[in-house]
Formats: sequence, C-alpha cells, structure tokens
Amino acid sequence: MTSEPDAAQTTPSTAAGPLSVRTIDEAQHTAFLARHPEASFLQNPRWPKVKTDWRGQSLGVFRGTELVGAALVLA
Repeated sequence: MTSEPDAAQTTPSTAAGPLSVRTIDEAQHTAFLARHPEASFLQNPRWPKVKTDWRGQSLGVFRGTELVGAALVLA
C-alpha cells in the first residue's frame, strides 16, 4: 500500500522568503558565474558582444538581498 506524499513534501517552501527579479550589472553576473562553474558559457554577460545585432540584459534572482540566480536574456 502506498500513501500520498504530505503537502510539505510537494509544496515549495516559502519559509526562506519570496524571490524577486531585477537587473544586475556585468560585474555581479560574472561574479555569480564564477561561484557556479557548472554554468554554461552561454550565460556569460559578454556573450551578446559576439554579434553586433544582439542585445543582452543580465537579470538576477534575489531572495531578500542574496543573489541566488542569474540569467542572460538576449533579444
């Protein structure tokens, strides 16, 4: 007989606080990537300079004041 998982196991925890997304500068993004060597080179904030018709924006995901994620958005 199997039992259903309890709600605490299936619901993401918000105990650590909500997440927010805002722009970050190249230095913040590069420093974040340096702490995460498994990150793809395609997330490097200098990547849009490869093609002159690309524009890039670095976004940071924050939990309070802590940067917990970073992404490069290209357009």
